[in-house]
Amino acid sequence: MYFDSKKSTGRTFWLLAIINLVNYACFHALYNLSTGEAAPALVEVFYYLNLVLTKCSDFILPVIIASVTLLLYGRCEGRRWLISTLLLSVSVIFYSYPYYYIYHIERGFTTPEALGLSALVTLVSILTLAIHSLLLFLAAYLYVRLDKKDGSARERLAMRTVYTERLDFKRGAGFMLFLISLCEMIFRVAVEIYETAVFFKNVGLTVSTEEVLTVIISYLLIIGLFVLCVFLCDAILRYKFKNDFYEVIDDADRDRAVE
Repeated sequence: MYFDSKKSTGRTFWLLAIINLVNYACFHALYNLSTGEAAPALVEVFYYLNLVLTKCSDFILPVIIASVTLLLYGRCEGRRWLISTLLLSVSVIFYSYPYYYIYHIERGFTTPEALGLSALVTLVSILTLAIHSLLLFLAAYLYVRLDKKDGSARERLAMRTVYTERLDFKRGAGFMLFLISLCEMIFRVAVEIYETAVFFKNVGLTVSTEEVLTVIISYLLIIGLFVLCVFLCDAILRYKFKNDFYEVIDDADRDRAVE
């Protein structure tokens, strides 16, 4: 079997780019509404929509990249998996660059200054996403590395990243995808707990019902994203096995088959 890693990486890149573009489109709509004369209710709707999409994007992006890195590590030689991780992380530019450009313009910077600062912050965002994704990949790698079986960790990963009809925790990559999503959920819950503690420290117990509901929804959203990512990444890998793997047939074998 031949694995077309370039095609696989390219498809994943554009999937991540679409996620970032949708996220930015919502932010841009919110920005235009908040600076115009739109109804406050409409602005509030887009505010919460932007909040939810941002949280979804922040959770989903590193999990998908880590899952694809898992496949590339087991199926490609050398450090192609590492290069692909960096390339996939570049997809965040579709959200980060225009977002920080507007941010710096709003803070009073000139256009050249805003362009330069946005490029710098975007570079940091790319590297941060890549490191984040690699840490999630490392969790699955260590699980396989500690598994006392014959062969190298890469060989065992290749044996586990095989096609299954649905989520398979025994033969396929199911448990590793579960582990990657679980690590991301733990990280997001920890961040959410810290932000919640800071929020209540600053405002005390005099909070509105909307603020309490926002906190509750944030935690429920994290749990929902954990479940979603396990099934989503499994579907992505199964799609890749169907479309990015090709059977290599020798010409002599083909001629014998025709005869």
